[in-house]
Amino acid sequence: MMFKLTSNTPYVRPEPSAPPLPEDAGHHYVPPEPSAPLLPEGGFPLEPSQPGGSPRACSPSRSSAGIALSDLGELAAMKLHGGPAADMASMQRRRQLPPAPSGPSKVQYLQEMPIKILQHAASFLDPRSRRALSTVSTTMNQAARASQTHMQAGNKAMLGKLHLYPNLQSLRLRGDITLDDLKKLPPTLRHLDLGECAPDCGAKSYAAIQYLTTVLPGTGTVPFPQLESLNVKGARIGDRGAQLLAGKLSLKTLNAADGGIGVGGCAALKDSPALESLDMSGNRIGGQGPEYLAGSKSIKTLRLCCCGVTDPGIQALAKNNQLTSLDVSGNYIGNDALRELVASPSLTELDVSCNRPHTPAPQHQKEEEGVQMAFALAEGMVGRATPLASLKADGNWFNDFAAEMLAFPTVKTASLSLKSNLIGPAGAEKLAENPVLKSLDLTQNRIGDEGAQALAGSKSLTTLAVLNCLVTDTGVEALASNRTLKSLNLGNLVTETENEAEQAGYDETANEITVAGVSALAKNRSLTSLSVQGNLCGDDAVIALAKNRTLTSLNVAYTDMTPASVPELARNPVLTSLSVRWNYDLGPQGIQALAKSQSLTSLDARNTSKGEVGAKALEANPRITGPLKDPNFSDWD
Repeated sequence: MMFKLTSNTPYVRPEPSAPPLPEDAGHHYVPPEPSAPLLPEGGFPLEPSQPGGSPRACSPSRSSAGIALSDLGELAAMKLHGGPAADMASMQRRRQLPPAPSGPSKVQYLQEMPIKILQHAASFLDPRSRRALSTVSTTMNQAARASQTHMQAGNKAMLGKLHLYPNLQSLRLRGDITLDDLKKLPPTLRHLDLGECAPDCGAKSYAAIQYLTTVLPGTGTVPFPQLESLNVKGARIGDRGAQLLAGKLSLKTLNAADGGIGVGGCAALKDSPALESLDMSGNRIGGQGPEYLAGSKSIKTLRLCCCGVTDPGIQALAKNNQLTSLDVSGNYIGNDALRELVASPSLTELDVSCNRPHTPAPQHQKEEEGVQMAFALAEGMVGRATPLASLKADGNWFNDFAAEMLAFPTVKTASLSLKSNLIGPAGAEKLAENPVLKSLDLTQNRIGDEGAQALAGSKSLTTLAVLNCLVTDTGVEALASNRTLKSLNLGNLVTETENEAEQAGYDETANEITVAGVSALAKNRSLTSLSVQGNLCGDDAVIALAKNRTLTSLNVAYTDMTPASVPELARNPVLTSLSVRWNYDLGPQGIQALAKSQSLTSLDARNTSKGEVGAKALEANPRITGPLKDPNFSDWD
């Protein structure tokens, strides 16, 4: 087993993955859940409230080191009262300038600079450096606020300060947000995310949709005339709300998942002229709803997860020549309709995971149906003029024979996800023989060391995920010898619900990798990304990986590491992304040492007992940003 659940061991849910198989297949079953579409680039970063201080904004901006390479390097160097932020060329330019006056004169000089230059400088900085720079002078404070375009707010105090940010474009709201709160938002917003607002506090009401789509008497426009992206996931807006939103001519992206929308709403959204991405997951639209949506001339990305979609709707969608990405997981689709859909020439990405869920049948019958489904998919893909870029078929009772169907060289799919199926070593061997497959995810398939050894022989794979696949050091040593793989995930899943049965299901197929297997991986010089999460390999293994100079992304979460591993990690000059989560023995000492890293830009240090001392040490390093749920390291665990 990977580890045992104890009463004092907190678990945190990992990033959502494909649904496992039903219990009688040996896996814990979780039906697919609707999720929001990808956020706009750079939009809606999370920002937790800060204990003991005022709420802080979080924005995705470039590293403070970036400005050091520009002509504004001198200005950036002042961000921490003259601290070293510029490179050598910048420093040489500074030496050529007249001697800088002392403190008050510097402030006067800054106030005389054009505000546009100061805004441009501030736009290069990360949020913490921007806040530090804003304390230099009133002018810099105004410039920092003017450069802020993306924010998150979860309390009333922060909402009251949004008017201070004149160029705010993207906003994510959380918590008890009311309709009156929405009415106070700046009209400059282009992206608004209400998905994490409380469902009964007004922001997710039909009245809120009415407000967002009604022309205001004073301005002659709707409240946010440039709004391009809206997330109202979980708001029970119904068909009437969908009809109002369909008339919002500027909307390009809409998440209306779990919105109580039916066929009437689909008929209205079909005619929305600018809408390019739509998530209708969890709305019971049946077969007729997709038929309406198939008539859209603008929608390119569509999610219909768990919508009760049947064959007529699928066949209509197959005829749409605008769709490029489609998710119809968790529905009831026949093989003929699947064959027609996967052959649709405009589609590049397709998700048919967990098809026909909750259908009662003995396992041998479900396996036979899985083979037939795989054959239908393979047959449809063979006839395509342009190969499908990505196919997800997780949780479909696919066995080795089904895997062989999808491994045919004529299928030509570059990326294939087959998580939570019944694939063993023989299926893995067939998949390894596919000459065009670049990315493969076999999480929770019992391929074992024999399957791992077969995959190690692939000449085309660059990305491979084999979490919870019963792999041990023998299989790992084979994979370590592969020279085409760039990204390898050998981790184990961890429950976040404190559900013993769920964790027990994961542990049944856990990988068990020791320091011997990890040492072999450390010698690989082609991998740039590696995860051994949940393998209790200890300090010696982590130190070996820390000495590798090709890995730029490393996940050593829940590996039983201690502060002894940290100095080598902190000294690594190429490592930019690191997870040490769930290593409770690290404590403040270990996290303080990690905060000294000169290369890390992304660090997940949750559940490490870091305390206030460790959190503040990380916050003081402006290069490092935490995960989305804790970007400023405010959670002291």
